[in-house]
Amino acid sequence: MVARESFSPLERLEVTLHPWVAFVIMPVFALANAAVPISLDGMAHPVAGAVALGLTVGKPLGIVLVAAIVVRLGWGNLPEGVSWLMLAGAGCLAGIGFTMALFTAGLAFEADHFTPAKTGVLVGSVASGILGILALKLATGPLAPSNPMPPPA
Repeated sequence: MVARESFSPLERLEVTLHPWVAFVIMPVFALANAAVPISLDGMAHPVAGAVALGLTVGKPLGIVLVAAIVVRLGWGNLPEGVSWLMLAGAGCLAGIGFTMALFTAGLAFEADHFTPAKTGVLVGSVASGILGILALKLATGPLAPSNPMPPPA
């Protein structure tokens, strides 16, 4: 009985390393492989601004507007306990799609516009993440502490 309730060394290692992998190693790996130049000079290009604006404003606006139309027409309802601010926060988080945004930019832009588009994706993804976190934090209040491992069944 006691053995089933304890964590194995592998589970402890996984829980310990998860924040480092999720928030440091994977983002650095993604940036290195995307070859995104990190400079604010790139944001002066109109393509960079348009891409960043599309991720930070366009995605949440589209998600909230479509949901509002669906609710208004009576085709659906927001789930119980979900507010419009929560939906807007989730819409902001949809703008984080770093990998797909780079893939789409690679298909949409010629080589001379692709570098500013990559800068716009980076800036837009970071801004979307920050806006989403702020909106969800505002909509839900302080977060309750969570248990990193579910209780054994």
